[in-house]
Amino acid sequence: MSGLKNLPNLKTLEFRYSEMIFGNYINRMLFQGGFRKLEHLDIGWCSFNGIEFGAFKGLNLTLLLLNSNMLGSREFWPFGAESSVVKHLDLSHIGIVANQYSAYYIAKTFPHLDELNLSNNMLQRLLNFHKEGHNPYQPMNTTQLNLRENRVQELAGEHMKQVCRLMPNLKELNAYGNRITTLSDLCISFRKLDLSDNKLNVSEKSNLQEIQLLKNLEYLDLSGNHLRYLISNFTQNMVNLQELYLNDYELSCLDQQSFINNKKIQYISLNSNKLEVFSGTLLKNANSLRAFHISYNKIQEFNASFFEIMEDLTSKSLFEVELCGNHFDCSCGHTEFRHWLNRTKLIHEKLEVSCSSPTEMEGVPVLNYTENVFKCKVWEPLKWSLMGLGLILVTVFIAVPCYKYRWYVLHIRVVLHAVRERTLDIKHDDECKYDAMICCDKDSEEDMKFSKRMLQHLEGGDFQSVSSHDGG
Repeated sequence: MSGLKNLPNLKTLEFRYSEMIFGNYINRMLFQGGFRKLEHLDIGWCSFNGIEFGAFKGLNLTLLLLNSNMLGSREFWPFGAESSVVKHLDLSHIGIVANQYSAYYIAKTFPHLDELNLSNNMLQRLLNFHKEGHNPYQPMNTTQLNLRENRVQELAGEHMKQVCRLMPNLKELNAYGNRITTLSDLCISFRKLDLSDNKLNVSEKSNLQEIQLLKNLEYLDLSGNHLRYLISNFTQNMVNLQELYLNDYELSCLDQQSFINNKKIQYISLNSNKLEVFSGTLLKNANSLRAFHISYNKIQEFNASFFEIMEDLTSKSLFEVELCGNHFDCSCGHTEFRHWLNRTKLIHEKLEVSCSSPTEMEGVPVLNYTENVFKCKVWEPLKWSLMGLGLILVTVFIAVPCYKYRWYVLHIRVVLHAVRERTLDIKHDDECKYDAMICCDKDSEEDMKFSKRMLQHLEGGDFQSVSSHDGG
């Protein structure tokens, strides 16, 4: 180390992974007696757990990296006023937890901080910048606060207000990968807000309404929160918005006025949602759009305006579009989609764009389709249509006369019924033609002869002779 002190113009020192140099503790004399022009000091991943007070005295550091050491168990940060010029402080991976006063000492020791990195610690809530019994601190110049991959559950309430008061110029907040469910009292100064991979409430509109108030936002990432909708005119007040990321958001539809006021927007990413329809008119005012991503949705087709607007935006600023992983319908009547893919320069991975129908071509890149795939097979549906039409006409031809001449039909039914009844009566009479009673005196020979003669006539069917005989 003494040899390095003899380099008067040395501005950057990196001792990353140098456990043998520092041991468990950074001695206050280690950096004294030299390094007058040192600006950047990286002593991350060195496994020390303490820093002696005044260790950085006399140094004009603007960047100090202390990440991935074991300083999280210490309540007091013994850096002293000598380090007040530091603008970039990295305290990631050092084990800070929420019940300590670390934030108070950070604010007191580094009032000129521009960037504070507290990512990958164990914070369960926002840092407490106030310590009971101590005088209030002066506002910091911090513009960037990184809370990435902690365990913070809410950005709300008094702690959020305290952050906004302490850092009135705070423009960027990275809260990716926490457990945030509630938002309120966000800093109106925010220009960049990353809330991706959190647990924002699916049904709680107030979270989105709170974000809606941030009219200075230029960057917004809400990916991975599994929210199913956007409130009406969500980005209407964000007239300066340039980048919007809503990936893995479970969106099934978009308001037709979603981006009408976002004329400065350059990047829109809607990957991995459940969108089935996307109208090109949503982007008609996005004249600064450079990249548009809508992969892995359920889109089946684009309307004609989509291709027209894409062509118009290409002539202005658009240079990248991602469409792969959708359920495009490439059956008959959709040749325009294939033609557009062939001529556009927006899609760099064209071979990844495939269709779900027709089923025999599922998964085949659209660029490999032949023209006949897009032709309508009209004869098969036409055959069934004609058969159905013929059946309808036959039914009509039968039904209309029956209805018009229903009285005649009813009369015929009555006549037929009468004829049937008469036929039954006649049949009954024929079967009963021998049904008669003959009375005679058995002792009279003349009567017996007469009876035998009458039976002979009856059996021969000679009823007339019988009648004549009776008359005689």
